[in-house]
Amino acid sequence: MPRAGGPCRETTVPMALLDAASLPRPFTLPEALAGVDLGAFAAELEGTLRRAGARTQAAPLSLTCRRGRLPGTTVASFVLESDRIARAMVSHVRVTPLYAGVSVVVHPRPELDMPLFVADVQVPPPGALGAYVDTLGPGVTAGPGDPGEAFARLRADLAAVVETARGVRRRPVPAWIAPLSGGAGARLKARPLAGDAVLRVVQRYLERYLAGLAAAPAAKDRAGNLAAARSVRDVVRAHGPAGAYLARAFDDAFASRFLGLLWRDDATS
Repeated sequence: MPRAGGPCRETTVPMALLDAASLPRPFTLPEALAGVDLGAFAAELEGTLRRAGARTQAAPLSLTCRRGRLPGTTVASFVLESDRIARAMVSHVRVTPLYAGVSVVVHPRPELDMPLFVADVQVPPPGALGAYVDTLGPGVTAGPGDPGEAFARLRADLAAVVETARGVRRRPVPAWIAPLSGGAGARLKARPLAGDAVLRVVQRYLERYLAGLAAAPAAKDRAGNLAAARSVRDVVRAHGPAGAYLARAFDDAFASRFLGLLWRDDATS
C-alpha cells in the first residue's frame, strides 16, 4: 500500500506508484502521544476511495509532494477520480517532530445531487488528536431549506456514525461553515493515547458517504451544484486556517496553487 506520509524525496515517479518502504516515516511526538500513525491512516483512506472505484488523477508532482521551508516539513497527497468523483484529494502534512495532520476533500461530479465530503484531522502538541468531518454544499437541499430525499437518508446514516462513536468528545461544526453544512458533521476530540477512536469515526463516515455517493440521484441543477461547491471553497478559504498555515510552512505561491487543486479552481465539469 503506498503511503502519503514521510519526507518527500526528489523523484519523477507519481506518489501513487511509490513503494511504502521507499519513504522514511518518522513519527511526530504528538502522533506518538495520540497513539496514531497518520501516514498509515492517509493510506487507508486512499485505499477506501480506490475500493469504491477511484483511480489516480493526473496532478503536478510539485503540488503532491513538497518539502517546506523548515527541515522536517512535508506535504504528500493522493489525487483521485472516478465515474462519480470529480476529484478526491487526501493530503498528509507533517512538521517533524511537532505536528501532523491529514485532510480529505471529495468532490462528487456536479451531474449528481451529492454534497462534498470534508475531513480535517490534526495532531498538534501535546498530542490531543482532533478532527472535523462534514458534508457541504451541493445536494444538501432540494429547495430553500428542504433536504433532498436521498441526502436526508444519507444525513441520518452519517449522523449515526458520529452519535454512536465511543471514546470521542463531540462539538458542533464551526459557526462560519454551519450554513453550508449537511447537518451531520461534528468536531471530534480524542483522549491522549486514544486518537484511533476519532480516526475510526472519520473512516466510517467516509465509507457511509461513498455508499451514498454510489446511489446519488442525477442532478436537477448541475450549474447550481457547481456554484454551491464554489461557495464552499470561498467560505473555507475566507475563514479556514489552511491558507495561512500553508503560506507560512511553504510559501504563498505554493499555498495558492495547492488550494486551487484541492478546491477544483479549474472546474468546468
